[in-house]
Amino acid sequence: MDIISSDVNITRWVIVSVGMIFMLGSLALLANKVGPIGSGTLKRSRGKKRIKLVDTLHLDGRNRVSILQVDDIEHVVLLGQHGELHLHSQDAPEVKAEEAAMEEEPSSIGFLKEMKTDKKEDNEKGKKK
Repeated sequence: MDIISSDVNITRWVIVSVGMIFMLGSLALLANKVGPIGSGTLKRSRGKKRIKLVDTLHLDGRNRVSILQVDDIEHVVLLGQHGELHLHSQDAPEVKAEEAAMEEEPSSIGFLKEMKTDKKEDNEKGKKK
């Protein structure tokens, strides 16, 4: 009799364990979708991003100046220990087509860009001779 009852207990334990793992996984996926608690918004789709960090200059250990581009306007912002201070806004400079194409390429293949420019320079030298 003890063998039969222990088999039932093991079966129950396995079913409950699988159910708990499923519920925890579902909760983790839901938390990932919603984002941090208190944000009140769902994550945005992977479309075109409207805000971009253009440059950052660290002034000291606690303060830095950042240039943020939102749509077609650049904002210069001082970020520090006591808060943020908006310093200046201006229209964003237009980006040339070649520069825009280079920004879209992944940085992990930077050596390929160097090879392309070397080949272009070699071709130009060959044409001049």
